[in-house]
Amino acid sequence: MARFGVISRQTLRRVDGLETEELPSGETVVLHPETGVAVVLNPMGGVVWALCDGRRSAGEIADFICRNVEGADGAKARDDVDALARQLKERGLVEESETCGPRSSTP
Repeated sequence: MARFGVISRQTLRRVDGLETEELPSGETVVLHPETGVAVVLNPMGGVVWALCDGRRSAGEIADFICRNVEGADGAKARDDVDALARQLKERGLVEESETCGPRSSTP
């Protein structure tokens, strides 16, 4: 079980330059053309992916799922979102920051 930790409080944002495609099965394919990293997300992972918009933390995404998915368990949702956020970060597909809002385009 993932530990609900620091990443849960940090705002998550998809990195620039990624290619995504939603498959008829409901899965989402994410490709980082520069690194060749590709992931296939199940439908719930696709929801998490869509919510990594630079305005929400993993904890806020888990709260959204709990409010909008019938039968969602709060602790499990937090653990699952936290684990997925860590995996996406490790693969260079999302970034995290302490502040809300989209990242500035200036260095």
